[in-house]
Amino acid sequence: MKNVKILTILVLAIVIVSWAKVSEAAPLGNAFTYQGHLYDANHVANDTYDFKFRLYDYSVTGSQIGSDVNVPDINVIDGYFTVELDFGSVFDGNERWLEIGVRPGELGDPNVYTTLSPRQKITATPYALYAKTAGSGGDSLWQVNGTSIYYNNGNVGIGTTSPAAKLEVNGNIKTAGIYETYMITNWTPVESNRNWYSVAMSADGTKQTAVVIVGQIYISTDSGNTWTAKESSRWWYSVAMSADGTKQTAVVYNGQIYVSTDSGNTWTPVESNRNWRSVAMSADGTKQTAVVQNGQIYVSTDSGNTWTAKESSRNWYSVAMSADGTKQTAVALGGQIYVSTDSGNTWTAKESSRNWYSVAMSADGTKQTAVVRDGQIYVSTDSGNTWTAKESSRNWWSVAMSADGTKQTAVVRDGQIYVSTDSGNTWTAKESDRSWYSVAMSADGTKQTAVVFGGQIYISCIGVGIGTTNPARKLHISDAMRLEPRATAPSSPSEGDIYMDSTDHKLKVYDGTTWQACW
Repeated sequence: MKNVKILTILVLAIVIVSWAKVSEAAPLGNAFTYQGHLYDANHVANDTYDFKFRLYDYSVTGSQIGSDVNVPDINVIDGYFTVELDFGSVFDGNERWLEIGVRPGELGDPNVYTTLSPRQKITATPYALYAKTAGSGGDSLWQVNGTSIYYNNGNVGIGTTSPAAKLEVNGNIKTAGIYETYMITNWTPVESNRNWYSVAMSADGTKQTAVVIVGQIYISTDSGNTWTAKESSRWWYSVAMSADGTKQTAVVYNGQIYVSTDSGNTWTPVESNRNWRSVAMSADGTKQTAVVQNGQIYVSTDSGNTWTAKESSRNWYSVAMSADGTKQTAVALGGQIYVSTDSGNTWTAKESSRNWYSVAMSADGTKQTAVVRDGQIYVSTDSGNTWTAKESSRNWWSVAMSADGTKQTAVVRDGQIYVSTDSGNTWTAKESDRSWYSVAMSADGTKQTAVVFGGQIYISCIGVGIGTTNPARKLHISDAMRLEPRATAPSSPSEGDIYMDSTDHKLKVYDGTTWQACW
């Protein structure tokens, strides 16, 4: 009999090759269109069949999601069939698998459904149903135009409930073809050639101070673009500042410590003459620590006004501290790394003796990086207790890192600048060989300044590349860019705003007074 013959053939199974597309009927419900290709004993099927569809949460066994969907008497022509399926609001972002049962489609057919194997995975397209309703099953604000969706009635926020622009993203964006690099290839030289020795900056990178050995102190209030000389010529060796840049401290080799409470404009000498080598301070500037080459460590709890000697006399070369000043690390040239967890009062030796030259740490003090002159870079993820060697042996001179420790930059004397975006695990060379002496960066790592002994100051900030992994400007597009034409100029413009005029088909730029055509 026909029923028995068909059943036998279907049990031999064949394959269903399938795809799905979102039904674009309006209003959008939970239904989607399923199209498949049915083979019957290695021949394409041509007959009427009944189908039963079930949705599962796993490719084998698992739990059924929703109810059965029975679709009787479907004409299969040259193996092709199309059905519309509606399991309700079941697409919630988790995987779904479709199980298909089939039998001959005669009226009153007594045969049971034969389940085809394997189950078919429901791929991304039906999940447009979930995305368009924000996972709630409610009405969507999005509309469909072909394979695109759009929304014209307001602003869209991702990570924010109060978007201030057509699209506002409060968080990171990851997409193929758009690349973000935390150090652009071309650093910009500023200021004159001097014997720059150390540089520091505020958390936002706006305020910066650089010191010259046998020269003056130079300050910037525009992220390092222009500099103004302050104080007298001295053997300035190191400088540090508070997060807001108001409090600053600079140390003089074979001289005194100098403190400023007005962003580096005026300076007051404190403490005795010593071979001060390096200084660090807490985010609020209250706690400060300075180290003496072939001397002791000195700590201050009153913004640098008075100092107390700690630890033994060693060849101290660099010091860093956490934002609250509790965790501190100091390194000794030809000696060990020393860590403190009580704001510099007591110190514990770590790691082997090396020519440690510079150290930096994250705001919480967990991540730390120390560099060795004519050695390697060493990183720690446990507040300086254990260290792991990274990168090749070079003449490392200075290191800095972002508040979270993710972005790091180290400079090589008579070598290049090296940057890391994975907490110091891997490093990429940037810029030309120069006598790099010191580097500093903003809390988010987007602004960085490096100084050259006998050369200039170099500033860099984050570059965004679209279609390129090596942006040479803050925004570098390696392709055509489209501005949607508009008939009227934007309201409340600011100098530098641009738009494409759909009336005269010209690009317009606002000069601060009027809109000017570019040609």
